Amino acid sequence: MYLLGDYKAPSHTSINNFIKKLAGKTSILFGRLNKHIIKQFNVNLTTIYIDGTKFEADANRYSFVWRGRIMSSIFKLGKKINENINSLNEIYGAYDIKNPV
Repeated sequence: MYLLGDYKAPSHTSINNFIKKLAGKTSILFGRLNKHIIKQFNVNLTTIYIDGTKFEADANRYSFVWRGRIMSSIFKLGKKINENINSLNEIYGAYDIKNPV
């Protein structure tokens, strides 16, 4: 309503029709938008940033994932991968698979 100013709000049918027309074109639209942002703001794509923000419909103060938690999860995952590879090497000893992590 704020964006429309004094104009009458569109009906839910009009909004639904608009969304249906846009349905097949969203990936093209977002692709172009990303290219524009990368070009306009000189975004460096060689670095990966870990934000950890989660958006939920039922958000509260406990819905944020902390970087430390992510890093410890990665460490634990690497440990599990090592254990699984070692157990597979015991079963299939001839292959001697090394951990890629």
